[in-house]
Amino acid sequence: MFPSLGATAFLFFETPMAEVASIRNTVIGHTVGALVAFFWLEVFGLVGDPSAIETGFTADRVACIALSLAFTGGILRLLRAAHPPAGATTVIVSIGLLTTGDELAVLMAGVILLSLAAWCLNRVMGVPAPAWTDSR
Repeated sequence: MFPSLGATAFLFFETPMAEVASIRNTVIGHTVGALVAFFWLEVFGLVGDPSAIETGFTADRVACIALSLAFTGGILRLLRAAHPPAGATTVIVSIGLLTTGDELAVLMAGVILLSLAAWCLNRVMGVPAPAWTDSR
């Protein structure tokens, strides 16, 4: 459904025991990335505008992307919920590819579906990947 799910899938199957591959970090990471990007789209008045892929990258769009990434990284650090593919989700939303509540809901449904499927598949393959990991 969106490119950053591919990177998330690789983390689930290549490094299933890593904290960045936990379902906790995955759900928190993509949620924060999408919401922070949507916030900055609102701040710059870009919600509902055509994507940067269609119109090109304006100064407002570049600032939106940069601030979205910086704030996503900072918030995930504070939450101790690092998940690198969340940065891609932030960019996807910031450039205007996903801008409605329905699209963000589909994005999160994809994150949850992939997380559950990967957890089940890892269990079937004998990998004791944690269902939820908190780094504290």
